[in-house]
Amino acid sequence: GWHGDRLVFSAMGAAAETRPGGVEAEFGRMPEVPPPSECEPWLPLRFMSDPDGRPGWLAITDARVADDRGTMWMRVTGRPVSRAVMAFVADIVPNVVLRAAGRTGAGTSLDNTIRFGPEPEGDWVLVEVDPHLVSGGYIHGTARLWSEEGSLLGVASQTAGVMLFD
Repeated sequence: GWHGDRLVFSAMGAAAETRPGGVEAEFGRMPEVPPPSECEPWLPLRFMSDPDGRPGWLAITDARVADDRGTMWMRVTGRPVSRAVMAFVADIVPNVVLRAAGRTGAGTSLDNTIRFGPEPEGDWVLVEVDPHLVSGGYIHGTARLWSEEGSLLGVASQTAGVMLFD
């Protein structure tokens, strides 16, 4: 992506159409957590906008704490779950990994990968983060993305540079 003659970001992506007659299977089980309506909101209000007052990602994201390990129900306000929404909410991985390490912060993404399963439906996605490690100023973790009905919709992985909010 460019702004004038300045490169703002670069990305690589791949997508494929469903192959007829392909094998369908998922592994693992969605964690047993309450539905979104019974979970407390996760709202670190000081990060609702950037330093210039523009709305940040939390201003359009509804996140509910589903358990004490950092699993969260998430949605983008006013939008049904889509693959784009799943990729957007999976960016919570660095925050949750730092939380597991006893710190508050986020990460500057170095790589994000998401692998999609079936087409999502509904309004909410359960983001189950597996923190791997924080080392040398870098965060590493993965997430499983679940439908409200318990279907595995995708898996995400991320490496990011640490940004602490002390």
